[in-house]
Amino acid sequence: MAPSSVAAGERPPVGAAPPASPTGSKAALPGATDRWPQTGRLLPWMLAGFLAMLWVIPFDSVTLPIPLPVDSLLDRGVLPVLVVLWIGTMAWARPLAGSRYQPTAIDVFLALFFAWTALSLVNNLETLIAQDEFELGLKKVCVLLGYFSLFWIVATVVRRSELQHWCLLFVILATVLAIGVIYEFRTGTNVFFNWTNDVLPNSISVAPVPPDPLFGRELVSGPTEHAIATSAMLAMGLGFVLTGLMQAPTPLRKLFYAISAALVLAACFATVRKTGIVAPAAALIALCVYRPRAMVRLLPLGLVIVIAIQGLAPGAMVRVKAQFVGGGGFWEQKSVEGRTEDYAAIKPDRAKNLRWGRGHGTYDAVKYRFLDNEYLGRIIETGVVGLVVYLLLILAVIRVAHRASRSKDPVRARVGVACVAGAVVYLVTNFVFDALSFAQAPYLFLFLAGLAVVAAPRRGEQLTEWSGPVAALRGATPGPARAAP
Repeated sequence: MAPSSVAAGERPPVGAAPPASPTGSKAALPGATDRWPQTGRLLPWMLAGFLAMLWVIPFDSVTLPIPLPVDSLLDRGVLPVLVVLWIGTMAWARPLAGSRYQPTAIDVFLALFFAWTALSLVNNLETLIAQDEFELGLKKVCVLLGYFSLFWIVATVVRRSELQHWCLLFVILATVLAIGVIYEFRTGTNVFFNWTNDVLPNSISVAPVPPDPLFGRELVSGPTEHAIATSAMLAMGLGFVLTGLMQAPTPLRKLFYAISAALVLAACFATVRKTGIVAPAAALIALCVYRPRAMVRLLPLGLVIVIAIQGLAPGAMVRVKAQFVGGGGFWEQKSVEGRTEDYAAIKPDRAKNLRWGRGHGTYDAVKYRFLDNEYLGRIIETGVVGLVVYLLLILAVIRVAHRASRSKDPVRARVGVACVAGAVVYLVTNFVFDALSFAQAPYLFLFLAGLAVVAAPRRGEQLTEWSGPVAALRGATPGPARAAP
C-alpha cells in the first residue's frame, strides 16, 4: 500500500473514508488527495459553512419560523443538523476505521463545567421554579451543550493535513469582517444585516440592530449585537493573520497578509470601543511572547499599518484614545463607571450562595442587571467553583495550544501560536463583556480549541527544544520542520 497521511502521523478523523478495499480503489484511501477543500466529505464543508456563518451573518438576530426547545435563532437550527450528521458519521466510521481521538484536559473541564452548571440548577430547583426562572436556566444549559458540541466536531472532523487551509479560511473571513466593519464606520450602513435581510425569505425575520444611546457613542456592530463582540472576534482572528505573515514564503503572500493585518487592526479601532485596543493588544502580547524575533521584524510594517489605519478609519484612533484619557480621565468614563458599579451591586446576589450560585443562565439581565463581566456572571450563577472550572477550561485550551506551538511541523506550530493568542483574547475580554451571552465569542473560542487539539502533538511525539514562553523570550525558536513520527 502506498504511504498515506495516516502513516505520517495523521489520524483519520470522523467522516474519513474507510480503509483501502482489496481492489485498491482511490475512494477508499483517506490519503493526500482527500483533504479539505479538495474532498467530497460533507462534514468539513458543513463545518466551513458554519464558521462562515459565525463571521459574516448576524445569526443571533435571525429568527427561524420553526419551534425549537430553545430560542429559534439561526445557529440553533443549523447546529443540530451538523451534530446529527456528525453522530451518524461517527457511528458508521468507528467500526470501519476506529477512533483515533485522544481526549485532553479540555474534554475534562468541558465535562466538569457542564456538570456543574446542571447541578447549579438542581441545587436551586425549588427557588427557581417559584421564581419562574428554571426554564430559562434549562435553555441556557442546552445552549451551552451546543457550544461544546462544536468543539468535539472540529476536533474529530478536521485533519492535520488540512490545517493550512483552515488557517487561510480564518484569515479570509476575518478580512471580510474587517472590510464590512470599516465600511459601516465610514458610511453608517451595516452590510451584514442588510444583505442577510435581502437574501433570506420574508418568513425568516432579521431583527435590526438598535442604536446604543447609553453612552452617546455610535454602534459599529458588524454581524453581532454589540461592537465589543465584534472587537473580540477580530482580535481572535489576528493571530492567524500575523502568523501567516511571519511564514509567508513569497512577497505576494506577504502583501496579502500585510493588507489583511491592516484591515483587521483598523476594524478593531473602527468599533470605537476601548475593547478595540485591549483585545488586539492581548493577541499581540501573546504573539510577542511566542514569536519575539518575528514580531520584532514586523515592527517597520507596524508603523506602516498605523498610518494605514488613519486612512482606513479616519479619526477612529483618536476617538478610542479619548475614551482612555479624555473626559476627566479613564475612571470617570460612563462605561467604566457602569462596570465598576457592578461589583458592589451584585454583592447581595453573590453572598447568597457562594459555592453553587443561583443557577446557570438564571440571572436575567433585563430583570436584574446587565453585567459587563462574564466572570461576575459565573460567580452569581455557578458560584466560586463554577468560576474556577471555567477559568481552568480556558487555561486548558491555552495549554493544549502551547504544546501545538512546539511542534516541529511549522503549520501545526502556527496553529498552536494563533490559538494561544485567540484563547488569551477570550480570557481577557471575558472581563469586559458577558461573553457567553454573545454566541460568536464562545463558538470561535471552542472552534480554536478544536483546532488546537488537532495540531497538538500526540503522546511520545518529539517536540522542539523550546520549552515555553520563557525560553522564547531568551531567543529560542522552533527547530526545523520535520514530519511527525
